[in-house]
Amino acid sequence: MPLLAVSALMQGRNRAEVAALSKVSVRTVGNWWTRWQTGGRDVLLSRARGRRAGEHQVLSEAEQTAIRRAALDHTPSILRLPVSCGHGP
Repeated sequence: MPLLAVSALMQGRNRAEVAALSKVSVRTVGNWWTRWQTGGRDVLLSRARGRRAGEHQVLSEAEQTAIRRAALDHTPSILRLPVSCGHGP
């Protein structure tokens, strides 16, 4: 989408028109244009979205492993889970 917006700006459309066509804010269009001017096409294509891998994790790797092991080694009734996961009674 950013490349199409930049293309429309280069063809003479104003930021408000491009924002409406792209269904984003005028500020976003401005950000795309600035990034285009400073870094070109590659900068617009290389932007990662969302959080970095692992950033959202609350449990350590060791804690995750322990929980995985407990879930695989026991039935829901042993763990006193309120629902069945397809194991045992």
